[in-house]
Amino acid sequence: MVIDGRDIRNALRTVAQSLGISGPPPAKPGKYKILQKLYHLAVAVLVLSIVASGLLMLLKIDTPLWRRNPYWFAAETWGVIYSIHGFASMAVITLVMIHVYFALRPEEWWLTRSMFRGWISREEYLNHCDSKRWVVSDKV
Repeated sequence: MVIDGRDIRNALRTVAQSLGISGPPPAKPGKYKILQKLYHLAVAVLVLSIVASGLLMLLKIDTPLWRRNPYWFAAETWGVIYSIHGFASMAVITLVMIHVYFALRPEEWWLTRSMFRGWISREEYLNHCDSKRWVVSDKV
């Protein structure tokens, strides 16, 4: 799910097309659209920040591995850690709601079905994906 130059070029073409600027139309994406890639990148960054800040917050309680030490960081730093943890937690909840919303949109039902089935039809593949960017073999 790495964003490459073709993804950026297609995104710029899509924005230009939406603004009524003439130019070449955007090409079909490979397996994932750039917005899907950005969404998953955001989820990964937010979950990692939740885990990191949560582990730091564990320093303030006794565990079998260490004794609590609330003075590990200054009070201002603890505030930043709690803020990061809270913001990232709320953002992940928001992203889950966004994920459900986009899964229920009629033009994306082919993707929703693929999440349950684990595959898409050949027709859906040809209609929505660039076969040069997402090469599929006939082997199972």
